[in-house]
Amino acid sequence: MLERAKIQRCRITPQTYLARETLRVTPIGVRVGDFVEVIADFRDAQRCVALTLYIKPLEQSPKDRAMSPYWRPPTQGFLDNLFPRGLITLTGIVERVTDQEVLLWTRAQRKMTFSLRPDTVFSENGLPVGQASLAPQTRVFLRAGRSFEGALEAYQIVWGDILFPARSGP
Repeated sequence: MLERAKIQRCRITPQTYLARETLRVTPIGVRVGDFVEVIADFRDAQRCVALTLYIKPLEQSPKDRAMSPYWRPPTQGFLDNLFPRGLITLTGIVERVTDQEVLLWTRAQRKMTFSLRPDTVFSENGLPVGQASLAPQTRVFLRAGRSFEGALEAYQIVWGDILFPARSGP
């Protein structure tokens, strides 16, 4: 017989371990709407104390991800931590973007095709944006690598203005 879920209010103490995508965060790193997994101490029937709070990434479709300016890439896999990724860096002009790939013209007048991964990060003017924001004829900086099969895949695509801080004083 399944037990009905019970809503419980737990206290977070300075000893509570908060983690997002394998990295420790402060309470400021927890946002409204985050899915969390809580490991709590119920020894005292009157009080619940959270020992560990894991912030889980949301599973989003590519369309939802393109619409959300707050999308963050999911956690890296075990193999991604063992082998360095993104050893290829280049600039180019976007000729075509689809859900699966991006086609670039490089400075050497070569066309290069990069497949897009589910965790490819798109940044415009230093802010994360969705894939839909990348338009043809945009000059981009691309960090990429090769898959285990040898195909080129994009890890990060960046474009926009470089902003300089305002001068203070005379």
